[in-house]
Amino acid sequence: MSESAPVSTTETHNLPHVGPSSVRMTCFGCSREILTNIEKSWSSTAYCCTIWSICCCGIFAICIIPACMDSESWWTTKHTCPHCKVHLGTHHP
Repeated sequence: MSESAPVSTTETHNLPHVGPSSVRMTCFGCSREILTNIEKSWSSTAYCCTIWSICCCGIFAICIIPACMDSESWWTTKHTCPHCKVHLGTHHP
């Protein structure tokens, strides 16, 4: 008797190019036309700058400078669908 291996399928999506702000697109999770929700978090550059400022300057107050700056180079932006919450892409500075 021969046993056949289970067949697995993988669904792939071409992720759109996303930037630091919301984008209009069709969600591949729910197929709706949406404006993405964004969630910003510190990038690795911001963490490195903070650690460097504490080590070199020894002043804890300096380490909050990256958090106060609005420069896009400090923030990683995660895009999700507002309806089905599927992760649609991430913008890294």
